[in-house]
Formats: sequence, C-alpha cells, structure tokens
Amino acid sequence: HMPVDQIVISDYGSEPQLDKTISHFTDIDSRIIVVRDDTPEKWILGWAYNSVLMGIEPNSIIAKIDCDDEATPKLISWIGHIAELLGDNDVVYGNWLNRYKLGDHYPSSGLFIANSSLIQRVGGFNQHILTYGYEDIDLYTRLRESGAQMIDAPPYLLHSEPHDRELSFNQISPDWKSVDSSLGSLGYREMNN
Repeated sequence: HMPVDQIVISDYGSEPQLDKTISHFTDIDSRIIVVRDDTPEKWILGWAYNSVLMGIEPNSIIAKIDCDDEATPKLISWIGHIAELLGDNDVVYGNWLNRYKLGDHYPSSGLFIANSSLIQRVGGFNQHILTYGYEDIDLYTRLRESGAQMIDAPPYLLHSEPHDRELSFNQISPDWKSVDSSLGSLGYREMNN
C-alpha cells in the first residue's frame, strides 16, 4: 500500500489547543502536523479545511475525515489501497444519499480521497457557507460539475457521531430530505448560523 507521508490536522482556534491535547501522539509520530489558526472571527468549516488543503503539494493524494468520524482499522488499510488505484480525476467519497437510503454503516459525506490538484482546481471548500454542515456536498457538486469521476465509498469504514439535523441546514431549508446533490446551485449565497 501507498505510505502515509503526513497526517495534517487543522486546528481552527480550538480551546484547549489541539496540539497540546494530542502532544502524546505528535511526540511519537513525526508525520502528525497540526496547523493552527488563531485568527478566526467565526468558526467556518470551509476556512478551516482550506487552511490545510490549499497548502498541500500539487498531485498529492489526500484523505479527509471529519473530526466527528472515527476511523475503523478497515478505513486505514483501505485508504492505502485506494490511493494506489486512484486516477488523477477520481474522487472516492462518502455519499450522503447512500447513508440516508441504506443506513448509518455508510460513510458520512465528511470522507473523501482525491488528488490535491483536483480539489485545488475547484477552489477547495466554499468559504461562504457559514453554517455547520453541507460544505462537503457543495464541494462534491463542484467537483462533479468540473468533470471529476465521483466514486461512492463502501460501507463500514467509519463510525460517525450522530447529529441533529436541526443544527445545520434546516435553518434554511425546512425539508432537509429534499436537499440532494444539486447543492452546487447555492453558489456563493451566504448561509449563517
């Protein structure tokens, strides 16, 4: 399998500081790098993710997992295998529609594996989405529209922390079930908490 050269963690102004919380791991594994931003006026996922993603070397294979997802041993092994097979235009991702239709054993939309150049080509995460959630679905829509080959991740890779949908997109769309992969139509409309 392809080796993991770096494990980059985005710490977007957390308290306590993440690098202090996980210092045991960073002391024993030099691949773990914590990128910390102490300047945010407001916690915005797109900014936090882009602070790491946009600085990664072009043509690197990246695997992104949300902080509220727990990786299973199967995922760690699977990432290396997929990285070897991944084409420059391929994105393996957690398709939230599978999760909704087929059950919680499917990965949440917070998981993807792709070539960093592909993510950078579409501008990374939309920093105008200011609510919790759906920034990943917006990214996947823009990737699909740019011609990327979207490949559903298989089940049983993650254990996801359940969330109340009332905390996120329901603030704007009262019928979250009607939201589908056409979220790219949101464009740069600002969505606030």
